[in-house]
Amino acid sequence: MQESVHAKICLTFCADLQLAAELGKTLLERNKELENIIKLHQATEEEQTQEIEVTINFSTNNCLNDNYCPRQTGYTSITF
Repeated sequence: MQESVHAKICLTFCADLQLAAELGKTLLERNKELENIIKLHQATEEEQTQEIEVTINFSTNNCLNDNYCPRQTGYTSITF
């Protein structure tokens, strides 16, 4: 009788250990997926920021060349 109870405890513990290992693996995989998504969003944000800076610089340079730009102060006050 004691051996039967001990065997059941062992089986339950092994099953729990296996489940914990599988859960840990799944969480690590999901974490890697989320890290990749974050890197992609950061790259996109950086690219968009650079595009905005180029657009602002282009607009500011055109205004300076024309010697007139009613929004010039608005563009030059934006900082990154």
